[in-house]
Amino acid sequence: DIVDIIIVDIVDILISVFIYLYYLIIFKMSALC
Repeated sequence: DIVDIIIVDIVDILISVFIYLYYLIIFKMSALC
């Protein structure tokens, strides 16, 4: 189903964005210390 593929793509992108932000915050925190 095309809709399922689109939802999977969106979820995949969201996970990638959250992981990126998570590491960015950790990097900034460790840089400040």
